[in-house]
Amino acid sequence: MRRPLVPAAILALAPAAFAAESANYTNTVHVFSNGGGNASSTSYTLDACIGQPAVGQASSAGYGSESWYAPVFFPTDWHIDLVEGYNLIALPQFPDGAYNAQRLLQEINDQGGNATRVLQYNGSTYTFYTTEGGGTNFTLRPGEGYFVRCTVDSRWKTKGFPFARSTATIDIAEGYNLVALNLSPNVAYTASSVLSEINSQSGNATRILQYNPTTSTYTFFTSEGGGTNFTLRLGEGYFVRTTTDSTWTLSRD
Repeated sequence: MRRPLVPAAILALAPAAFAAESANYTNTVHVFSNGGGNASSTSYTLDACIGQPAVGQASSAGYGSESWYAPVFFPTDWHIDLVEGYNLIALPQFPDGAYNAQRLLQEINDQGGNATRVLQYNGSTYTFYTTEGGGTNFTLRPGEGYFVRCTVDSRWKTKGFPFARSTATIDIAEGYNLVALNLSPNVAYTASSVLSEINSQSGNATRILQYNPTTSTYTFFTSEGGGTNFTLRLGEGYFVRTTTDSTWTLSRD
C-alpha cells in the first residue's frame, strides 16, 4: 500500500492556531436552558463551552461581572467516509471533550472500520500514533489536518459542537502548512479564495493542495490561477504553501 505523497521542498511549520473564544468572553460560563432561568449553579470553563457564544453578562444575576450566560448546545453527529489507504481528515466541529489520536482510532474502529495509525504533520516530518500504542498520543485540534491510515472502507461518525463563531485564525508559517477549516462559512471557501484571503492579510501563499485518497495524488491550485479551483469542505485537511509567516483570519461571511 502506497504511503501518502508529501510535497517536495518542505520547510518549517507553525502549528495551526486553535483560536479560543476566551479572547472574546470572560473566564466562566453559566448555562441556562429556558426562560433565562439557571439550569445549574455550576460554572464551566470556556474551554468546555467552546463554540457556544455568550449572549449576556450575568452581573445582575448574582454571579458577578466575570460570569456569562450561554445557550445550551447539544452535541451533533458528523459523518466522514474513509477509504482503504491514507485519508487526509480534520475535525469537522468542536469535539465534545478531549480528543487525541487514540480516541480517533478507537472511534473509527468501534464503528466497524480498521484504522491503524494517524499522522500529524510537523513541517519536515510526521508525528504518528498506532492502534498498538506506538508513537505519541497527540491532541487533535480544529484547524489542523491529519492523515489516517485504514485497511478497509468505512464511515466515521464523530460527535461535537458546530463551529458557531464569526471568525477564526490559523497561524501560517513559511513552507507547507497542513490546515483545515475551523469555522462553518456561509459562503464556501475555494482554493482561489483561500490564497487570496491569506495574501490580503500580509501573507504570501503560492499554492494549495487537496489530497485524493483513492489515487494517492494531489489536486493543486496556484496563486497565478494554475490547476483546479476546488471547494474546501469541513472535515478535510489541505496543504498550503507560503513564502512568509502570517496569520490567516477566516470569516463566516
